[in-house]
Amino acid sequence: LSNNTFFNFGNSLNSYAVRIRAVANASYFNITNCGVGFLIDTSIVNSSVWNSTITNCTKDFSINTGADNFELYNVTFNKSRADFQSDGSGFMEVFYQYRTNVTNQNLAAVNLADVSIKNVSGTQISDAQLTDANGLTNYEWVMEYIQKGDANYTSGCTGSTFYINCSTPHNVTASKTGYSTNSTNITIDQSKTAWIMIESPFILAYVPTTINFSIVENNNQTFSITYTNASAVTIRWFVNDTEQTGSTNSSQYIWVGNFSQQGFYRIKVNL
Repeated sequence: LSNNTFFNFGNSLNSYAVRIRAVANASYFNITNCGVGFLIDTSIVNSSVWNSTITNCTKDFSINTGADNFELYNVTFNKSRADFQSDGSGFMEVFYQYRTNVTNQNLAAVNLADVSIKNVSGTQISDAQLTDANGLTNYEWVMEYIQKGDANYTSGCTGSTFYINCSTPHNVTASKTGYSTNSTNITIDQSKTAWIMIESPFILAYVPTTINFSIVENNNQTFSITYTNASAVTIRWFVNDTEQTGSTNSSQYIWVGNFSQQGFYRIKVNL
């Protein structure tokens, strides 16, 4: 079943646009102004609807007893208008296509970044993916929720009533050696591409104005600290508590880094 448009069936629950009486994969339906969009017969198992739209119907789906594993893929409908003949008997799963776009802080695509997705319960939903040269992962089908009875849906799934078990918001983590790691929550309630930024290392020159200071590490580059010696004292430089004896009594210390991972580096000058 595919590529059909139905409209103006009236709003009686005794009228329906499509009735699924056997295992079927229905796709590209456009249904409007009806009593019931899809009627799923008793004990129909493993049927699905793909890339379809239902608008202005009294009930978008009517699911009879024992209709298990009824799946919706990229379907636009009123999520509070799924009617179950017997609550707790039969279930419906809602999926959308999702991919991640990973860039660095300059919005340049990051190739071969690792991207993993966990559902709201913290369970990883698939194997980690690698981004391509455009910083994009492949599309994958991600479940928004599973429903087992009549329920009121709320936007983003969070807060939806009993009989709706939400999988979103999902936690998406992007990482790559030599970059920061970014982990963020993304609500997948429609097909989408979400952007995540990870920062590459880049250290800029910094002249400290206080005894204790912090530097945000952003590409590999020489980093220098300049100290103006106002009196005849011994100047001793330390990096992570290791004295840099070659720079004793020097008012400038050149710190050359080749950083492949995130890290904390402490530079100290004793007078």
